[in-house]
Amino acid sequence: MASCAVTLNGSTGTLYVDGQQVGSNTGMTIKPSDLGVTTQNWIGRSQNSSDPYLDGLVDDFRIYNTALPAAEIIIAPNETVELTATQAITYQVKATNPTGATLIYSAAKLPSGASFDTAAGIFTWTPTPTNYGDNYVTFTVSNGLYEVSQTVDFKVNLNILPPNNYTKGSYYLYQQEVERFLAAIALPDADKTALAADLAKAEGLLVRVPLSVYSFEGNANNSFGTTSGTVSGTASYMTGKIGQAISLNGTDSYVTLPTAHPLFTYNEITLATWVYWKGSSQWQRIFDFGNNTSQYLFLTPRSGSNTLRFAIKNGGGEQIVETSQLAANQWAHVAVTLGGGTAKLYVNGELKATKTGITIKPSDFKPSKNYIGKSQWPDPLFNGMIDEFRIYDHSLTDDEIKAVYNNTAEWIDKTLLPVLLEQAGGIDTELYTEESVQALQAEVTNAQAVYGKAAATQAEIDAASDELLAALKGLQWKDITTSVDPAASSGKNGWYTSPVTVTLSPAKIAEYSLDGGVTWSVYSAPVTLDQEGTHQIQYRRSVDSGEVKSLEIKIDLTAPVAQIIGAASYTIDQDILITCSVTDVISGVYGSPCDKPLLQAKAYSLESGRHNVTVTAEDMAGHQTAVTHTFTVTVTFDSLKAVTTAFLKATNAKGWDKVADSLNKLLDQAKAKAAVGQTASAKDIMADYIGQVTDQTGKSFAQAQVDILNRWARIVI
Repeated sequence: MASCAVTLNGSTGTLYVDGQQVGSNTGMTIKPSDLGVTTQNWIGRSQNSSDPYLDGLVDDFRIYNTALPAAEIIIAPNETVELTATQAITYQVKATNPTGATLIYSAAKLPSGASFDTAAGIFTWTPTPTNYGDNYVTFTVSNGLYEVSQTVDFKVNLNILPPNNYTKGSYYLYQQEVERFLAAIALPDADKTALAADLAKAEGLLVRVPLSVYSFEGNANNSFGTTSGTVSGTASYMTGKIGQAISLNGTDSYVTLPTAHPLFTYNEITLATWVYWKGSSQWQRIFDFGNNTSQYLFLTPRSGSNTLRFAIKNGGGEQIVETSQLAANQWAHVAVTLGGGTAKLYVNGELKATKTGITIKPSDFKPSKNYIGKSQWPDPLFNGMIDEFRIYDHSLTDDEIKAVYNNTAEWIDKTLLPVLLEQAGGIDTELYTEESVQALQAEVTNAQAVYGKAAATQAEIDAASDELLAALKGLQWKDITTSVDPAASSGKNGWYTSPVTVTLSPAKIAEYSLDGGVTWSVYSAPVTLDQEGTHQIQYRRSVDSGEVKSLEIKIDLTAPVAQIIGAASYTIDQDILITCSVTDVISGVYGSPCDKPLLQAKAYSLESGRHNVTVTAEDMAGHQTAVTHTFTVTVTFDSLKAVTTAFLKATNAKGWDKVADSLNKLLDQAKAKAAVGQTASAKDIMADYIGQVTDQTGKSFAQAQVDILNRWARIVI
């Protein structure tokens, strides 16, 4: 990315690239203010529609209302620098100063552990896993006249260790911890310190592959890890003892193993290789691992005493084991074991020399210069071929050395199978579909058979591991199901008339929401719904959530409320109107029990005395409420008088008014007698009333009217 700038000062326009003037024009007569108010102010687009759009990146675009002089500092644009945790970084702040004045650097928001050289503008840092993600640092540069700044995002990535250096089982567990770290550290409330500690613990549990094998099949790669060798000089590859071998010319060619090779941690060691030595000078080296001429372990085919010698030294005297000088111009297998204070030297699978009292171990001096074919001293380089060079982290037995010599020794990594089998054994089968569990169980049976097979090859073990791992990853979570108690609604129309208990299964991976999915609760016990109303319970898996399902539960615990509206008593001259009302705020009223009056009648049409009116109301859930209203019908002289007059008016017979006066007069007289306790006299008068009413049958009264008036007249007193 380049820094570009243009200034317009009077009639002079100047163009800069990366702080250096690259062009100038002194005849520019137009100023931005001459353009007036502009409305098409674009970055990356031309006023000419036929011109192409800018294809690239633009950052830190600045506009000043003055022409900056050439002395203005130019600093690199904001950028992102990718880092790896635990690996040191040195970053130089890039700024140019045309004046040549001393630049003063400063930095803001330095991450923990970082340092900044304010004189040189150099930022140095070794990030840790706790720094994972974005780390913004703002650098400021000043020359005393101007000041500019740059923000750099030092984006720290995880230093994931390579798998080839470790046993498959330990690396699988480490990889799972890495995945957990990456998922957890992205959360806003992540405890980075705790996560980094967990990751460091997982790294500490990694188990190194116990051997390195350099077969030299056209390269110096390690067949069991990343610690491949580097070939120097004009080495070549030729037909070896097994496949190809590396041919070292004794002049300028040798192999260097990495400083980070784990042999520097070994308390025991075995080194074994096929050698075709072409003879000649003493002190050539088959291998020499050390730091200098005071710390080393080496094997020479011909020592100064004309012996095949292994020596180890850590600043004091050499500790050696030796046997007859190696035969020249033929293949020979040589091996050295060191462990338990004993060094042994083998040739062609046979033990040739043993030395006890060896007190030095490779871990005592931690070799960092590890050569095959070269000495820590200025001794002659190895002249010959080397094939199948092996390094073990332990001391092999005589039989194991024999197996290496016979090319029958094969290290098999079976560590992943027991890890996977343990995981499979810990699976809660109730959480997964039956089909995927059956597939897993089949692979478990196969894996157990392969693991128990003494002669199982690495290919067979890897295949069983791959298939078992695929079955573990292929486990399908069960969908969450519900059961309800009571199993069926106890009311009508799907309504429950008692509390409902909802059970989710499988419980361990269930969660639910009662508020439309706004908040989710981990399911730990059956959910009891005891409030009236319509409930929507949503549920899903708490892992790999998938589809949200819902269940509607309608609960109505209360019967409807019914009320009858009517008077407690009526006289026969009144109209009776008795109505009702029904309410139910939960499930609602079933039907329309109160759409019509419960009773609408003339009081005289009923019998004298107590009457009951009943309404039965039902809600949609099936609850019923029955309400009864009791009222009485009575007769008085005035009410009978009113009914008599009403009947006469209704028939409207000729002279009805005179009949009314006569009958009403009798009723008034009877009322007066009854009022003073002359009941007998009152009854006699009412007998006259009945007689006159009867005489008017078919004249002033209809027969039905006569019956009604006479019925009430008989009981008025």
